[in-house]
Amino acid sequence: MTNKHQAAILLINGPPGSGKDTVADMVYSLSGGFPMLRKFADPLISALQIQEGYARKVDYEVSKRLNPAIRERAIMLSEAVIKPEHGEGVFGSIAAARAAEDIAGGHRMVIFSDAGFAAEIKAFIHMLESLTWRGIPVHIWSVHRPGTSFQGDSRERIGSQTVPLAASYEEVQNYDTLFDLENTVKAKMNALKWEMR
Repeated sequence: MTNKHQAAILLINGPPGSGKDTVADMVYSLSGGFPMLRKFADPLISALQIQEGYARKVDYEVSKRLNPAIRERAIMLSEAVIKPEHGEGVFGSIAAARAAEDIAGGHRMVIFSDAGFAAEIKAFIHMLESLTWRGIPVHIWSVHRPGTSFQGDSRERIGSQTVPLAASYEEVQNYDTLFDLENTVKAKMNALKWEMR
């Protein structure tokens, strides 16, 4: 938030294991202004739970680590069923609608820890604009960590060349300790003049 009253949205990109969720959790815990933590994949996770017949909410992040086949089923559901039927940017459009609801409900910071597709980010910004939320700053942070890559992953690195003009782009280096990463996050939040606790 550039001041105490203006909302902002943060989309975090990076390969598996780069620290996206860690960065999102840090921003969430440091943010003032009633933050909301979300994932582009939230509707996909709900659909997977329905498909799998889960009677209760299951922690997708834990489940996919314990059973990699769950992640493979989620990818199949996304790439073979949902995106062909509703378009490559469908999860971005849904995420934007939810972010707009969050902001209308009083959240001044909405954080998405899994922005992995340029088409989804473009659809996200287009949907925000069509919902008359033009002017809410959208920031994209690309997390870099040695030894991580997108090789074998359907997602992609979102670089400064692929970011829509309506968004700002920053790189977050996750090269050292958690303490160093938190200091990097704090510095970026301070540079953007985001309200902090």
